[in-house]
Amino acid sequence: MKYSMKTLFAGFCLVFTTLFSCQQKEGQFKSVSVDDFSTLIANPEVQLLDVRTVAEYSEGHVPHSININVLDESFETMADSTLQKDKPVAVYFVVVSVVKRPLPY
Repeated sequence: MKYSMKTLFAGFCLVFTTLFSCQQKEGQFKSVSVDDFSTLIANPEVQLLDVRTVAEYSEGHVPHSININVLDESFETMADSTLQKDKPVAVYFVVVSVVKRPLPY
């Protein structure tokens, strides 16, 4: 079965938000611009969570980030035991795709 990158990305986002939405109070998620994200993670009280694979993380990452692979079946347990519940978390991930032809929008 062939899936487009847009479909896979949408599915990933759905799974990702579902994982976190079960544990958060309503209204505690906030999407921010790149500039706002840079300002946000400069605050030492904010925990930076990089949810990419270990291979992707080892190729380059934001300093002081915590790497927990969202695709790992132990993600929830690792996040629960690693992250401090009384501090905010900024989640970082990058979606990279190679497209041989333009995608229809």
